[in-house]
Amino acid sequence: MRRRIVPRRDLPGGCFVRLTAPERALLAQLPKELGEVLAAVAAVGEVHSAETGESELSLSGETPESAAFPPAEGVPVVPPSLRRLFPPAYTGDDDAERSFVAVSRAELLDHHRGALQILSDTASAKSLDEEQLQGWLTALNDVRLVLGTVLDISEETEGPEHPISQQMAVYYYLSGLQAELVEFLSNSLPDPVPGADDQIPDDPWGEPLGGLRWDGTQQPGDGP
Repeated sequence: MRRRIVPRRDLPGGCFVRLTAPERALLAQLPKELGEVLAAVAAVGEVHSAETGESELSLSGETPESAAFPPAEGVPVVPPSLRRLFPPAYTGDDDAERSFVAVSRAELLDHHRGALQILSDTASAKSLDEEQLQGWLTALNDVRLVLGTVLDISEETEGPEHPISQQMAVYYYLSGLQAELVEFLSNSLPDPVPGADDQIPDDPWGEPLGGLRWDGTQQPGDGP
C-alpha cells in the first residue's frame, strides 16, 4: 500500500503529503461546507429548531430525527449533526449547562473553525509542519464525527455489510487518512527512557489495610 504520509527528515515533526488531485479537492471542500454551519453557530447561536430537528448542514444531505439529549432551557442549540462537536456537559442540570455553554462555546467554535481553516488552506500543500499536521488531524476528526452522526454510524453498524453511499465512502476515506496521520504521529514519539518508571515516587499513603467501604471509609484491616 502506497504511503500518503511520509516523514520529512529536514523538518522535525513535519511530513510530506502524497495525495491525488481529487483527494485534495475533497479536503478543500469539506471544511468549507462544515465551516458554513459553524459560522452560523457563531453568528446567531442557533441554527436548529428543537421542534423540527431541521439542520442546515449541506455536507450530509440528511439528518437524524433528533438530538441525543433535549436542550437545556435557555441554551442555544445546535444541529443534531453537530452534537458530537458540542456535547452537553450537564444533561440533568440546566443552570450548570448554561454556565458551561457561556464559558466554553466560543472557545470550542474557535478550535473547530481554526482546524478547518488550516485544512482548507493547506489541502494543496506538498508537505506539512507539526502545527499544520495537528490541524489536519483535528479537522478530519471533526468532519468524521459529523458524517458519522448523520449516517448514524456506530460500532454495530460500521462494517463491510453497511450500505455504501457517497457520504459513507467519504467517511471511510477520511477514516483511513486519519489513521495514517495517527500512525505517523505515534512513530514520531521519542523512545521510552529506560528506567524512567523507577523515578516515580511511591505512594506515601500506601494501600488501606482493609480497603474501602462503599461510602469511602476505610475497612478495618486484619489484626495480628
